[in-house]
Amino acid sequence: MLGNTLRKTASLAAAAAVATGGLVALSSPAEAATTYKIKIYNLWCESTEDWTGADEPYITVNGSKVWSGSLNDRQGVTINVTKSSSNTTRVKLYDADAGFFDNDDFLGEFAVNLDHAGQGLQEAHFAAWTADYTMYYEVVR
Repeated sequence: MLGNTLRKTASLAAAAAVATGGLVALSSPAEAATTYKIKIYNLWCESTEDWTGADEPYITVNGSKVWSGSLNDRQGVTINVTKSSSNTTRVKLYDADAGFFDNDDFLGEFAVNLDHAGQGLQEAHFAAWTADYTMYYEVVR
């Protein structure tokens, strides 16, 4: 009985401390150990896929479009997109094409997971047809 009373008292004291800012509540150990974020910082276009004019690149993360824009040869852009995940994350780069019979061009993909966290700034290279792109990203806990 004394053990139950002590556990209840400790639980109430901890709850009161969290409520008043005395302690910081942490996520569960299982959640903290398996989640991470991918931060996509920049995209550099060394050369476009389109023969005339700029490309209209776009980025998807796990199938959802997170950025689109327009780039020409030797141009870069700041992306600053952050996505959280607990599984393998697939990042794909496409060049949007207009027209009924002209599908978007798939320029490449890469995958990251929790094992990539803490490795600092990383690069992903995409080279398809005449396109040459580099994406700069980081994986953090």
